[in-house]
Amino acid sequence: MIKVGITSGIPTPIYQQIVDQIASAIARGELAMGDKIPAVRKLASEITVKPNTVAKPYAILEKSGIIVTRKGSGTYIADSAVSHVDPIALNAITERLDNVIT
Repeated sequence: MIKVGITSGIPTPIYQQIVDQIASAIARGELAMGDKIPAVRKLASEITVKPNTVAKPYAILEKSGIIVTRKGSGTYIADSAVSHVDPIALNAITERLDNVIT
């Protein structure tokens, strides 16, 4: 299970931080094909944001083919998610995360 952390006071919007962290976790192998990720309401509760703030990045990731939502079952890393991660985009995400951590 992924642990999402939000940093306030930085220019990167919260929804983008969530997208970046999930994509980065997949690229690093922390999340694998078929792994379940938290439901929108559960993640929103964990990071103390409104559910719509989590629904937006989930929609972006689903449209990109990185995650898939199965009604009544949950949200999972798509079988083809690893092949969708662009190495150049991953480097950009990693640099942003490094800046946030620093």
